[in-house]
Amino acid sequence: MTDFPVSEAEGEELSYFKTPSTPHDPSEAILTGIRTILATRGIAAGKVAYLGHGITVATNMIIEGNWVVM
Repeated sequence: MTDFPVSEAEGEELSYFKTPSTPHDPSEAILTGIRTILATRGIAAGKVAYLGHGITVATNMIIEGNWVVM
């Protein structure tokens, strides 16, 4: 999963959102998550005070043993 804490105003309590990760291209999940947060919460991009994201792609690769060493 890709996790997003987001706040519309400074000092406002953070709200949280999750979207499925996209291991083949983590940026896809990040962009999808940001677009979904803005649309579902009715927040204008310029009004976001804080937006973070965290992904578990690397952790999952280690746990599952799905990595390539070069």
